[in-house]
Amino acid sequence: MSTLKKQFVKLVVLAALALLASLLQAQGPPNTCANACLQNYKAAVQACNGNPACLAAARAAARVCIASCNL
Repeated sequence: MSTLKKQFVKLVVLAALALLASLLQAQGPPNTCANACLQNYKAAVQACNGNPACLAAARAAARVCIASCNL
């Protein structure tokens, strides 16, 4: 690879990292209510052991929980 191509790749990678950092900064702090809903959903899914009815109930409960967070 030529030197010019290497410099261009470095520039593109640095620009991408800068854009990613600004995107993460713009998101603000995480929502504690949504995080709690996610943790509850993950625990419910693990407890279901693949049971489709249980998974559907867990998904419905997660939707209700997220709706109550007023996002």
